[in-house]
Amino acid sequence: MNLNVDGSILGNSNISDFGELIRNADVARVHNFLDNIGYSNIFRAELMTLYHGLRMAWELGIKDLMCYSDSNLQNFSTMRTRRRNYDKDRLSVLPHCLLFQILSHLNVKQAVQTCILSTTWKIIWKDLHVLVLDSSYFKTFQTFTNFVSQIFSLRNHKASLQALKFQSRLGNIEPHLLKTILNYAFSPDLELLHMSMACNIEQFSLSNFSSHTLTSLNLAAYFKNFSRRPIFPNSLKLPALTNLSLNFFAFSCGGGDDGYADPFSAFKSLNTLIIQYCQVLDDKNLSISSVSLVNLTIQLSYHTPYKFELSTPNLCSFYFVGQPFQKLSGRNSYSNLSSIKHVHIVLPNWIRVENIPSILFNWLVELALMESLTISSKTLKILNLIPDSLKIDFPNLLNMKLLKIETHKLSSIPNGMGDFLLQNAPSAKRIIIELSARQIDDYMPNFFCIYFGLICNIHCVYILQKKQKLEE
Repeated sequence: MNLNVDGSILGNSNISDFGELIRNADVARVHNFLDNIGYSNIFRAELMTLYHGLRMAWELGIKDLMCYSDSNLQNFSTMRTRRRNYDKDRLSVLPHCLLFQILSHLNVKQAVQTCILSTTWKIIWKDLHVLVLDSSYFKTFQTFTNFVSQIFSLRNHKASLQALKFQSRLGNIEPHLLKTILNYAFSPDLELLHMSMACNIEQFSLSNFSSHTLTSLNLAAYFKNFSRRPIFPNSLKLPALTNLSLNFFAFSCGGGDDGYADPFSAFKSLNTLIIQYCQVLDDKNLSISSVSLVNLTIQLSYHTPYKFELSTPNLCSFYFVGQPFQKLSGRNSYSNLSSIKHVHIVLPNWIRVENIPSILFNWLVELALMESLTISSKTLKILNLIPDSLKIDFPNLLNMKLLKIETHKLSSIPNGMGDFLLQNAPSAKRIIIELSARQIDDYMPNFFCIYFGLICNIHCVYILQKKQKLEE
């Protein structure tokens, strides 16, 4: 069998592609593969195509293979590989720093599978600085949890861990496994931690979590009881944190008597904050206080809306999904919002229209100094419900440079509303973005399908486990 591999880069863009073709002695195609690896260099592109080609041949059961490449990096065209008899192990002579870089772009399952490529690669995955554990690469939840347990058990515990990504969509994580994962979250060199999983709320606690190196934290925890969520502490010690994303968490006032939960003010380096489907306990309000914050995304849930207050003098980008029912400035003056330059407002299809037109109009007044606005035709329709809206004196949005209108039908854009928003910035660019009706309206329904699908999976796993115990 012959394996032809080639990696390439598109012009000066550094966008890399690779492909491989396996042919038999009659030059007939047996198998082929094409893929894109994003921004990279030609050396990595050639190595990745070689790795995928050898792996593809291995999975097809090919024992005798001649590999051809036009690359002169390692004279790949002369390399002949056999499963049990290698002429020369060229992969083992690659520097470890390069091997780590290659494997860091793979999930752990793929990284472990590379042990078939050379003698060095048999153990190098144990020293990886990046662990990506994703249940979507496994057929059953039990297989996935067994694999994760083995990885943490066999990994070189002296090797530093810089990034840990854990994602499970199949079932409830066992307490002992969750404890192991959280222990790794306390690794002294960890810089990135992304966790998305289902578990019991009693198991998920961040009260003792602290790190002086963590810069990116993304947490999404799903529970059978929709009304109960883990509380995100008000005083986490994460001095280096720059990016924070929270899904399905609750905020508490702690012992404060001002009626505001304030969980973010301790993060002195925070740059980007994403809050999705969270809630504030006891019908209190959320204070988002940060001098360093630049990008903010808030996505409210239909069941647990809350009021929030911005104390973010350097905020530049504001993305809001949900039903607006408050003034943005809260207890602060309008000057607190003067730094916001880019705004994106999405109104889901579950909103109640009462009072929204006037609230939206007040938001535009409060955000008078923004330079770009992305808004849907549905939002424009709601603004158009204000009596004689086009005749209102509106001396705002003087700095507007770009207006994006998202719509699934051009005729759904109210006449004159775009001109109304840009009346004080006639030179601003206007872009119409045509989306499908589902893309523009079904933000929340899509999410709930995913969420309740996950809950159903959890219950199915529970029922099957219970049935097996009864049969035993």
